Amino acid sequence: MAQDLKVITKAKELAELVYEITERSPKKFRFTIVGLMQNLSLGIVDELYKANDVYVETQYTRELKNDVEELKRNCGDGTERLYRDAKLTMIQLERHRILAARAEERAGHSQAAMLKLRELDWLVSLGARTQCITRKQQERLARVIYEERALIGGFIRSDRQRFRI
Repeated sequence: MAQDLKVITKAKELAELVYEITERSPKKFRFTIVGLMQNLSLGIVDELYKANDVYVETQYTRELKNDVEELKRNCGDGTERLYRDAKLTMIQLERHRILAARAEERAGHSQAAMLKLRELDWLVSLGARTQCITRKQQERLARVIYEERALIGGFIRSDRQRFRI
């Protein structure tokens, strides 16, 4: 079995902690703050899995890359060369379009995970103010949220550098 990325492992830890803490919350919060906190924590894991499952470089884009290399090796002259250059440009544009779309899809999921994490952070503070959770529980959650925020931020920065988005 393949191991999850650290960012996903920490998100799972956060979701488990949310469930552990909220199971003892007063019943009057069960379908409001508690439900939202649990859904958001699961949503973070979901978005990170989706982001990680978007493979920017696919079999099709690798084949396009090979087509480009093949066309570059086969030099013609005159009209043949113009045709080859036009075909080469079209293939390269198609490959870049696909890579950019896949990278944007991946970035969208990771940014959605970050947004859900921010919402969860706010709900945790609201939960403490309304006595849905204790201050000590808030502190525990805040520590894990802080660590997860750093990990997701690193995931996003890494993708931006890697895919130049």
